Amino acid sequence: MKFTPERGAPLADAFDRGNDADAFFRLLEKDSCALADLDALASFCPCGLKRNTVEQLALLDFFFDRTGAQGRRRTRVA
Repeated sequence: MKFTPERGAPLADAFDRGNDADAFFRLLEKDSCALADLDALASFCPCGLKRNTVEQLALLDFFFDRTGAQGRRRTRVA
């Protein structure tokens, strides 16, 4: 499986739509943070994927080549 901008950009866009990147970067600029600050970024945790449907679909498209964009032979998932 080869990573290219054409394949990676849709994943990055899907991840971005489900997360507050501005909040993440604001926190990086602070000298310290509280647990509440980290809790506010819970969507960045892989466990938050279940709430980010756009990212779920993008990952399924990528790994299973559901759109045929990767030119791989498609296999059925039981």
